[in-house]
Amino acid sequence: EDRTIKGAVTYCMGKAQEQAEKRPNAMVMVTDEVAFGWIKEYFILEKLPEMKVIGKVMTTTKKQPAKKEEPKPQRKEVDEQIKLFEL
Repeated sequence: EDRTIKGAVTYCMGKAQEQAEKRPNAMVMVTDEVAFGWIKEYFILEKLPEMKVIGKVMTTTKKQPAKKEEPKPQRKEVDEQIKLFEL
């Protein structure tokens, strides 16, 4: 009840910040598997540690190829009405 997605992101950022403190002047990137493990951990823990986090979350997305628009066939204007059964 007291867990949110925003809280899970903050928890992950805190865990990443802990890793960054081990290496001075370093940025931290984690794999999806590690991040999902931390999120699972966040929702399972009975008591959450307090984390003050300053950071930014960046995700990668796969770009979809641009769809090529097929030219629509031009409609010919017909002066006469065509009857279906007269052909």
